[in-house]
Amino acid sequence: MRRLLFFLFLLSLFPFQCWAASVKLTWDYTQGATPATKFTMYRQLDCTGLFVAVASIPVTTLTYTDSTVVAGSTYCWDVTASAATGEESTPSNVVSFRVPFQVPAPPTNLRGTVMP
Repeated sequence: MRRLLFFLFLLSLFPFQCWAASVKLTWDYTQGATPATKFTMYRQLDCTGLFVAVASIPVTTLTYTDSTVVAGSTYCWDVTASAATGEESTPSNVVSFRVPFQVPAPPTNLRGTVMP
């Protein structure tokens, strides 16, 4: 019983760490008249409110893995391109996901022995 209570206490300190997840985002890009030097990934929690910058990505990379999402939550992302002078493009289309809970695999081969 003490072990169970201790485990529940530890779990309450880190309620979402057991269900951490990630979302991999990819996009296409073709350089225009003003070359881009980086991308900026933006994210919204619950797809409401302001988008917040979560990553600066080299222009040679067309993918981003957001590993700071919490399972059970819904997020929206968009990405922009920026020139060396600081001008930022309009945002891309928005993509949204509800991050599912990741259930661990079940234990197997449970067995018992009758003790005298």
